[in-house]
Amino acid sequence: MSLTKVTYSMISGAVYNPLDYGADPTGAANSSSAIQAAIDAAIAAGGGEVFIPAGRYKLSSSLKIQNTYADDVFIKITGVGQGNPAVSAASTYGTILVAQTGYIAIDMAGGNNTTLQDFGIIAGPTNPSTVGILMQRTLPAPYCAKNNFVRIAIGLPTNPSANGGVGTIAIMNRRGEHHHHYDCWYYADKCVVLAGSGQYPAIVSPDYPEYVIGGATLSLNYFDNVAFLGAGYGNNMEVYSTFGIKVDGGYFLAQGGFAQVLLGTFNTQFTVVDPQIEIGTGVPLGFVRAISNVKGLTISATTNISNLTGLLTSTGADVSGLNIRLGASFGKVVDTTTESGGGIYGSVIQYDSSLSQTVQSTAIFDSVILDGSVSTTKQIDIRTKNTGTAFCTGGMVPSSATVGTDVTASTTATYVCELNLSCSMLLTGAAILQGSTGAGNCTLYLLDYNGTQLAKTASFSVSGSTAQYVGNNFTTSYFAAGPGRYYIAAQFDSASNKFRAHALGFFGASSVASTYGVLPTLTPPTGFTANVGPIVSTY
Repeated sequence: MSLTKVTYSMISGAVYNPLDYGADPTGAANSSSAIQAAIDAAIAAGGGEVFIPAGRYKLSSSLKIQNTYADDVFIKITGVGQGNPAVSAASTYGTILVAQTGYIAIDMAGGNNTTLQDFGIIAGPTNPSTVGILMQRTLPAPYCAKNNFVRIAIGLPTNPSANGGVGTIAIMNRRGEHHHHYDCWYYADKCVVLAGSGQYPAIVSPDYPEYVIGGATLSLNYFDNVAFLGAGYGNNMEVYSTFGIKVDGGYFLAQGGFAQVLLGTFNTQFTVVDPQIEIGTGVPLGFVRAISNVKGLTISATTNISNLTGLLTSTGADVSGLNIRLGASFGKVVDTTTESGGGIYGSVIQYDSSLSQTVQSTAIFDSVILDGSVSTTKQIDIRTKNTGTAFCTGGMVPSSATVGTDVTASTTATYVCELNLSCSMLLTGAAILQGSTGAGNCTLYLLDYNGTQLAKTASFSVSGSTAQYVGNNFTTSYFAAGPGRYYIAAQFDSASNKFRAHALGFFGASSVASTYGVLPTLTPPTGFTANVGPIVSTY
């Protein structure tokens, strides 16, 4: 989380003061036209700063910063707030815009290269505004980009009927790109809506139509130490069809029945790091809720909310490339079952069993689950596609007796099991899942895809009465290049031993006649044969 104070120096150009155009800092008279005149003067001059002295300024119509795209025109609108305490303030409130427009307070349809800094926007007592700041691509100039918001505070009270039943919205961004929010404070039913697709089509600028390109996506918006304060109706942050969105630090106030971050349509590379989370009223659905596919999702959070889910998926939504790390007492790390969500693929899930965190055993595929507890044996839990059961490596912890099927070992057979490695790794040993009884010894061989021996274990005991992983180190460790396909061959010297065999169609298995301690010529299996090869792992 960044704690760097962001302060922008005055841009090139003259400074325009709305008081010179008749603005009323007492809030008694409408100041919309005066502030707008100062903004228009700065735009007409090719750039400049509009400085709004401390006071309360009534807005009866929207302020407009529209279609200002030019590489060398920069506009800055600044007030008196926490970032500028040395300026003599006529009011202890700093600079406050009291928005009584009935709709949008600041309309930035097509607004570009603009910095808003050190002032607040609140809804007025009559005809209160329901959207704090609107950004959107427009015709004829399509862009709405490169805008900065520094220490801006927006407070719009809850109003579920506003905006056609959407509720109040502090920041509404329709396909606007490359925007930065620093140390801001947003309070509304929906604090921030990022719409790269067609959500809430009625919320657009009344002055310009929205410019929609094929497959439009909103990209590169950053939120650094921003407070998302849900007013009580709606998700704190809604994100639809975006690319490269990052929330660094900040504060989320969770409300009952809603998510803190709702991911809809299709989103790529959404990151939220080190947020502070608190619960207001009721029980929230979860921190991040995916209702559509997400590719590249990073969640790193520390909180102490035992009934909050880190990631909740619904309506068949798949999440790929998830990297989630929750450092305190979340109720669940991930939940794909409550709302019939899809699967999690190609992901890294970190949890801590000492904090009562758990990870579900289903709907997680081709992924690695890591237990960060310092009080338990370390374990790397590999989840593989088309199986609902973890195939463990490393710690070789006891596995459930419901995995696989007991098979009596043959002393005249060599069992061959397919091993798929997702990456290059140093293999130091191998293990089998012993059956419910065992008495005897076993030798395991590592083979390449052509059946050539690469490494082997010494003979080791597999005696015992419970189903558990047992194994031994290779006599020489082997660096296996991946991704690639290898095989583990198993031999047993006692017919009283039992092992757990494949019953899930996980990977190929076969057996050939042999003598214990002698590896026969092996032809790699071409398909799966149920209840032949043991369940094996490497470490």
